[in-house]
Amino acid sequence: MAGVTNGAQYAIDSLQRNVSSDNFVRNIGSNNAVVVNADSITLQADGVSLPTTVLASITSAGISFPGSGAATTLYDFAGANALIFPVGCVIYVDLHDGLGVLASCAVNVTAGNIPNIGSQSAVFSEAGVTAAAFSVVGTALKLAITGKTVASTGTVRLCRTA
Repeated sequence: MAGVTNGAQYAIDSLQRNVSSDNFVRNIGSNNAVVVNADSITLQADGVSLPTTVLASITSAGISFPGSGAATTLYDFAGANALIFPVGCVIYVDLHDGLGVLASCAVNVTAGNIPNIGSQSAVFSEAGVTAAAFSVVGTALKLAITGKTVASTGTVRLCRTA
């Protein structure tokens, strides 16, 4: 296969040689690092290397929410974080407070590393909670849970898409 430079020729060569380790280039198969099914592609973690910028663009962390319902800083887009989520990027934020509040929003980062909330939603089953809303203070994205009376530890995940 020396000199093969495109996927179509690689697939043809694999079919002609009937090499099972190459069959991932067809409609279905595996080569231990890539598995192709009819409706999905799976990359095996131990067989695929991703650039650190891609890995860094998915941030997940534990976060503490006070029982007072005061706004909690979820992420500050200034400083070193500006390299991970640069001006112009689009981010999806998913959050669970650990007790029954689920919230999400779409954010784009504007000049000065200021997040701009494009849309947001929240559902909650936690006793006493009447609302959960994202806000921006300076370069920080925050969430306030109105009616929260019990402190909790939850998670927040940010995923850059553009």
